[in-house]
Amino acid sequence: EAQKQAERVEEAKKVIQEAERTIADTGSLMTNDQAKEWVKNYNNLYNEGGEGYIPEVITQEMYDWAKSIVGK
Repeated sequence: EAQKQAERVEEAKKVIQEAERTIADTGSLMTNDQAKEWVKNYNNLYNEGGEGYIPEVITQEMYDWAKSIVGK
């Protein structure tokens, strides 16, 4: 259980780091709904609607979750 908690904290720290980098670059984070639409558009454009690489998008909800985990 302690190992799972430590892994969860490490994952949360990575999410926070990536989110803060995104905020510095763009000024804000997308919501889950915005990210879902962005992923769909990205996939249609770069993968012609098929399967392929799609970059991970850190959303505001993910950032809030990570902050709550690290804050514990």
